[in-house]
Amino acid sequence: MSDEAYLARLKTRLWAHVDRSPGQGPKGDCWEWKGVTLPPRGHATRGYGVITSRRTKTAKSPGNEYTHRLSFEFEHGRPARAAMQVAHRCDNPPCVRPSHLVEATAMMNYHDARLKGRIVYRKPKFNAVNPPPLKSQWVRLNTEQSVLVIAARKAAGFSQSEVARMYDMDTTHFSRFERGFADRGMRREMFSSFLSFLKIDEQAIRLVPEQVIERAAKAVVLPRRQRYAKMGRGRMKIGAPRTRIKELPPPVLTYHRADILRYAVMKSKQSLIEIMRKAHVSRYALMAAFMGDPVKDEVLTRICEGVGISLENIRS
Repeated sequence: MSDEAYLARLKTRLWAHVDRSPGQGPKGDCWEWKGVTLPPRGHATRGYGVITSRRTKTAKSPGNEYTHRLSFEFEHGRPARAAMQVAHRCDNPPCVRPSHLVEATAMMNYHDARLKGRIVYRKPKFNAVNPPPLKSQWVRLNTEQSVLVIAARKAAGFSQSEVARMYDMDTTHFSRFERGFADRGMRREMFSSFLSFLKIDEQAIRLVPEQVIERAAKAVVLPRRQRYAKMGRGRMKIGAPRTRIKELPPPVLTYHRADILRYAVMKSKQSLIEIMRKAHVSRYALMAAFMGDPVKDEVLTRICEGVGISLENIRS
């Protein structure tokens, strides 16, 4: 069968399953496809009509074509152009009436759906498993503060790369922050220890509200065992009765002097990777110790041994 004869046969099959009676669709003037339609998937209610066609047939698939795209092709004598979609003016997916179909890009189709309220972003539901994102404060420097910070760093004898490595920052990031660029900042809790490390009085750095911005940080997700225990749920095992997992006891945390620890790290001239491997600790535990957060006693002990100082020297 030639292509022209097959298209004529396909057109006959298409219109044989279309209901042109009035009262179809939102405004009552649609021609709806009464054959096979795509089922809903996820949050999307599709409902577009499909018809088998040898033009899209492969070795693994019988081949389907959208009925509204076929109707557009039969009306205009050509298929839709590459990277173009066939959108519905009537917002009725089963409709195949040619006057209700128009070529549009994916962005045009998306914005049309947003304006008509067919795409609505729902607010996320927060719970124990999906906690809300935390807010962290970031500090930016102005020109006068930048001059003061650079002078204090040079007086202490540290380079930009050395200070950036101590605070787990990229050298370019720290350089732009130190020079007062608006696109770079430092966490508020790190900024206080940064000033004390350079021996700068916080009264000299007068921050205005415009210099402190809030950003959404990634929420801390509990391990799976603690998360299930917090929700009061138990894990089912095959061949064993269901039991509730007891909550883990809180770890014993130690408060310490982070500035002394960072100074010892700088004097040891070791990279963070070397300290992590020598102390057998994770990067997050090492960063928590550098920022002054309370960490486990045995973890802090291994870090001190890797740096070459005693734990008693940094206890607060």
